[in-house]
Amino acid sequence: MRRLSADSGTTPSLSLMRIFLVVSLLVSIAASGQSPLPADGSFAAQAHVQYLPDASGQRTLSQVWRDSARFRLIRTARPAFGVGYPPLWLRFRISNPTAGPAERIVELDNPYLEAVRLYEVAAGGQLLLDSGPMGWADLPAHRLTNHRNPLLRFRLNPRQTVWIYGRINNPSQSLRIPIRLWTARDFEEHDRRVRLFWYWLTGVLSWLVFINLVLFILLREWVYGQYSLYMFLVMAYLSVSVGLWLEFLPVSRYGPITARNLLSLLTSVSTVTGFFFIRQYVLLPSWAIRWVRVLFHTAVSLLLFTVPLVILGTYYPQLYVREISWMGPVMSLFFGLPVLLIFVLIGYQAFQTRTDARASLWYSPARLYLLGVAPLVFISICLILRNHALLPDHVLFGYEGVALGYLFEFAVLSIGLGFSYKRTAEERRQLAEETFLQRQQLLESQFKAQQGELRAAQAQLRLQQERERIARDLHDHVGAQLSVIVANAGTPTADGNEPTLIGDYAREAMQSLRDTVWAIDQSALTLTDFGVKLRQYLHRQQQQHPACRYRLDLGVATNPELTSAQGLNLFRQVQEAVHNAFKHAHASEVVIDCRMVNTQLVLSIKDNGVGFDPARQPDDAPHYGLRNLQRRATDLHGTSSIDTAPGHGTSVLITIPLETEQPVGQS
Repeated sequence: MRRLSADSGTTPSLSLMRIFLVVSLLVSIAASGQSPLPADGSFAAQAHVQYLPDASGQRTLSQVWRDSARFRLIRTARPAFGVGYPPLWLRFRISNPTAGPAERIVELDNPYLEAVRLYEVAAGGQLLLDSGPMGWADLPAHRLTNHRNPLLRFRLNPRQTVWIYGRINNPSQSLRIPIRLWTARDFEEHDRRVRLFWYWLTGVLSWLVFINLVLFILLREWVYGQYSLYMFLVMAYLSVSVGLWLEFLPVSRYGPITARNLLSLLTSVSTVTGFFFIRQYVLLPSWAIRWVRVLFHTAVSLLLFTVPLVILGTYYPQLYVREISWMGPVMSLFFGLPVLLIFVLIGYQAFQTRTDARASLWYSPARLYLLGVAPLVFISICLILRNHALLPDHVLFGYEGVALGYLFEFAVLSIGLGFSYKRTAEERRQLAEETFLQRQQLLESQFKAQQGELRAAQAQLRLQQERERIARDLHDHVGAQLSVIVANAGTPTADGNEPTLIGDYAREAMQSLRDTVWAIDQSALTLTDFGVKLRQYLHRQQQQHPACRYRLDLGVATNPELTSAQGLNLFRQVQEAVHNAFKHAHASEVVIDCRMVNTQLVLSIKDNGVGFDPARQPDDAPHYGLRNLQRRATDLHGTSSIDTAPGHGTSVLITIPLETEQPVGQS
């Protein structure tokens, strides 16, 4: 029981001790989780970083450690490296005031430094960690940490203080580099955001490049092809400038192209491509002006001269960097002067007097380009001022700001090209409509001219056909009767009545000629006129042949018109049928019936003569009269049929359409 009581008596004290230990542990954990560093990695270099110039360029870490008293505090926002400065040794002290371990990362925010090496040194001078070479030629895959920027990742024990030493040399370019100090968690979050930003930007620019490339293929407009190439090269330049691609390179040099001078080459090539896009999109209206062409070609030539200078620096770096002291200003001149000349041309094009009422902002390529490029120019100026410590460090004054400036420029230019495409489409549509109307008017005029020529040819052909018909008619009737007259002129009859016979034939010939002239003289005659002519003809036949009786029946309610060709052919067909009925069939009665069936004229000539058997007629028999009947009906687009038998008379049926005009080529 005593032991129990003793045990029970010690239980509250043990519980209090356990509670105290748990609270202490939680406090230490909380303290270790707290960071004295800003989450954005900013580091007040002027308050912490000291520097020591290395004029000989041969000082080692141990020598620098012994000369610690010679280090001086940096008074500017960022240390200066580059042309005019010897290699620098930097150092600053980092402490872990917490009761737990802490992981820190030192970052130099530039992937293209010539030579960088960082060291972690204990307070007593012992070397704790060596980063190894981390210049641009020492690719991230060969470093302790695979990252585009030079990094030193180290771990601090509780209450530990260390020194970070760094030797930096960058003779080819003057730079002021931000030195950032991160916690591991803040650095990883920051690096993730940076990568997402650049991947997103690359995706957006790739989509714009693809859209404009499709427009170039579909529309065959060079401005879209040049714009696609310009955006692609700018996208490559931005990707190279931030250094993300360095993490994927196996080697740092490919012939004359190195991992560092590729940035300069892309700068020059993308700018030249931009110049040609500006020429096609902005300067085309003023391209006929001579001084505009001269300034443009001068700007392109000066900018292209930087390419061999960059290649020269690849093969002769010592000559390029150390012995040619004027190389830096020359490169700046050959890059800055062309840009200035191009902006002079754009300003001239933007503010010259315009008479076009539609030359608003979105329809003025020059003004639109100035609007789009304004943020990029502003950010580039701020970047230069920041590099000379005239402006504080800010994310918009780095390559991220330049990328956003380019993105704004491309967005504005894409909208402008959209309006330009709309205007071009409207102009093409109007031009197509005008061209279509002009072609339609031309075709109509040609069609009318061809119709006039065709009508003239038809009239000429009808005249020729009419002449042939008159000649044929005169030959068949008047000529035949005159031949009879000539044949009987010297042969007296038995009763001595030769003059009477000749006179009869002559009168028939004259009458046939009158009938032909009558039909030709009538451009159009009615069926009633045709009936009157038939009655006159039958009356003459009745007088000449009293033994035969002739009867005409016009059973027509309407009075359609006949052409002269229809009237003459029908009249000749009646003459032929009546002549055959009296001369060959010895008929005593001939009945002529004329009536309309729908739109066809049906003419019937019946006689009560002896008839004949058509099947027993020899094939080589003349049948001139029957052939004439069939030919004349065919000429009128009609039909002719004969119904006869021996001892039953003969019936001739002629049918012609009256609504169809006689086509060309038919007589």
